[in-house]
Amino acid sequence: MDQFREDYVEDAKDLINSLEQALLQLESSPDNPELIEEVFRIMHTLKGTAAMFGFDVISELTHELETIYDMIRNGELALSTEIVNITLDSSDLLKDLLESEDNPELIQRVQIAHEKIHKITNGTVKEDNTQDVLIFGEEKQEDAQPTYYILFKPDNDIFLSGNNPFFQLEDLTALGETKVVTHFSEVPDLEEIDPELCYTFWEIYITTKESIKAIEDVFLFVQARCLLKIHQLSEANLLNDSQFLHAVESDEFLLESPTEEAVEAHVAYINQFLNTLEPTVEDAVIETPQQEVVIKNVAPKEAPKRKEISGIKSVKIATNKLDNLMNLVSELVITQARLNLYTEQNNTPELLEISENIEKISRQLRDSTFDLCLIPIDEIVVQFKRLVRDLAHELNKEIEFITLGTQTALDKTIIERITDPIMHLLRNSLDHGIELPEEREAKGKNKQGKITLDAYYSGTYVHIKISDDGKGIDKNKIKAKAIEKGLIAHDAVLTDKETYDLIFLPGFSTAKEVTGVSGRGVGMDVVKRKIAEIRGDVLVESELDKGTSFTIKLPLTLSIIDGLLVKVGDTYFIIPLSFIEKCHEIEAKKIQSVFNNSIVLDGEKIPFFNLREQFTILNEAPEVQQLITVNYEGTKVGFVVDTVVDEYQAVLKPLGKMYQDLDIISGGTILGDGTVALVIDTGKAIEHFTKNLTQA
Repeated sequence: MDQFREDYVEDAKDLINSLEQALLQLESSPDNPELIEEVFRIMHTLKGTAAMFGFDVISELTHELETIYDMIRNGELALSTEIVNITLDSSDLLKDLLESEDNPELIQRVQIAHEKIHKITNGTVKEDNTQDVLIFGEEKQEDAQPTYYILFKPDNDIFLSGNNPFFQLEDLTALGETKVVTHFSEVPDLEEIDPELCYTFWEIYITTKESIKAIEDVFLFVQARCLLKIHQLSEANLLNDSQFLHAVESDEFLLESPTEEAVEAHVAYINQFLNTLEPTVEDAVIETPQQEVVIKNVAPKEAPKRKEISGIKSVKIATNKLDNLMNLVSELVITQARLNLYTEQNNTPELLEISENIEKISRQLRDSTFDLCLIPIDEIVVQFKRLVRDLAHELNKEIEFITLGTQTALDKTIIERITDPIMHLLRNSLDHGIELPEEREAKGKNKQGKITLDAYYSGTYVHIKISDDGKGIDKNKIKAKAIEKGLIAHDAVLTDKETYDLIFLPGFSTAKEVTGVSGRGVGMDVVKRKIAEIRGDVLVESELDKGTSFTIKLPLTLSIIDGLLVKVGDTYFIIPLSFIEKCHEIEAKKIQSVFNNSIVLDGEKIPFFNLREQFTILNEAPEVQQLITVNYEGTKVGFVVDTVVDEYQAVLKPLGKMYQDLDIISGGTILGDGTVALVIDTGKAIEHFTKNLTQA
């Protein structure tokens, strides 16, 4: 049962996330019936499953919220900002209640939520003894008790989808008085029964004050996995009539063939029977076409064979299982490297063929595992929308928040660690970037500010661009503040990039006031550091009174990369293949004789860095070396190495706390013979080497 509760908690978190998404859309389109229906469905699901797993407080709260949206969809209540605010606050409360329902502070918050909801519903709902019932837009007397016929035949494999048809029957009995007829005609012989399949179907007669819409809602989440037919038989309570009950319990009223055609004929037969009842009932019976109906007895079908499950597009997998799978794939790649080395040392054609096949399979398995671990950014976007909405209200600013490319996917580990930095950048855009409406109008801008989050692929990297159309960043103010704090010299000449990078220094802030949102100089340095921890980078572009954009550049994954294995002296390095342009063979004496570390290759002047010099590797260089050109911000830069060994799948491993500040190295990987090769972050390395060269 504990496992089921854990599954419920995960499902509930997904539902609450969907709820917030729907609410934010609903606030922009308050008259959209589909969105109102979606909010109601989510509430209904949360309520039912919460009670099932013992989350009574959640069940009660969602029941009251469900009541509000049931009234809205029935036209008894208008959606308002107050209702959206209460619902969003309640969604936050529901998340906390999933962790614990016994916390006294949470119980107090629940009581406050109940009071707010009651203020809304009590102002619009009459007492039970005076309440009018609306059915299909027509006013009915409070004692109106229509009777309905329902055929409910679940698919054989309904249990395998996580549904239990008994819950639908239980919900029906809560709507009114019922008479349930259970059919076992399709149950096979004992030796042929599959305990995971459902062979039973039901005919239900229900008398209720509720509308047919309320009955349909009971089957909301099993509609795709059952045959469901609902017909109104009468405006009166037929279950109080002894003649009708006697007929229902007789064999004549049994439906032996649960098909659409048979049900239509069966309902016609029932209506024909109702016309023969005593006048006391006949007066309340709906008029039906008079026709001769022949009901044929249909022999029970053969025992159904187990049906293959079709239409399931996805399955839920626990994150710890994905982590374990990724670790196993990583170990497989390392073992593959050992096999390759052994194959080279033992020149056996058959062994070579086996090694090549295993390498092909392991590469395909690696790619498939990557795909499993990739999560679309859309999964976390609702948090950003919620932040922008709430903060815009707090700051009295009008904001249009646009999201693009949210299906762009990243490694789940990166997704988990990038959320907070994005939230901080959005706060900065809202607080420092976007002006107040009156200030924007004075500048000739639309009083509604615009913030855009755009995600897109670029090679083996993902870019997440957060831009606004606000006041922009004043480079002069940044320089003045940096000089005041002693961060740069008074006469320092900085590029735009160097100037904007100053805002990421610890304690740096140009804000005149400290607010609850930002301005303490704490955060932008953390943003930079957290992005760097996942081998990412952040770039800033800005123009006064036009706006600012922060572009976060992230690798698709942190686990395994395709690289080029090179050697300098006795040390192995790996350069990611995604950055490599070309490899050139060049004489060592030619490299040593060039001026200003630049060389002409293929008619193009290429600046380069000799890794032997940069890493102080002292043994003598070979007569012929390799110059590998890589792409860096649209230009070509070279790395000089002794030897290019081969392409290599590198399983990235952390180097430990002693090397955590060495950002030019992404990590290490274990080669087939147990040797460690260092993975170079080409961008960081070029920046670091350039800085050292300038200082020298």
